[in-house]
Amino acid sequence: MLKEELIKREEASEEGNAGIIVTTISKEIGIAERDYLRQIIRYEKPNPWEKENYRLVEKYKGMVKNLLEELNALAQAR
Repeated sequence: MLKEELIKREEASEEGNAGIIVTTISKEIGIAERDYLRQIIRYEKPNPWEKENYRLVEKYKGMVKNLLEELNALAQAR
């Protein structure tokens, strides 16, 4: 679903490019120094090398939504 959404929003031109973006996100979440990302984003690991079913922790959804709305408003103001 992430890859489809990246293509839909024209952040990636095709599935291969979208896969690279998702892989980069996955790597960033897995870095110990960025454990703050794992506090708001959860995922399952069906195998040690795989992450899937990304989701926001319920208690942070409102905060993330507000932040994205603020960022969008700033971008629109430019």
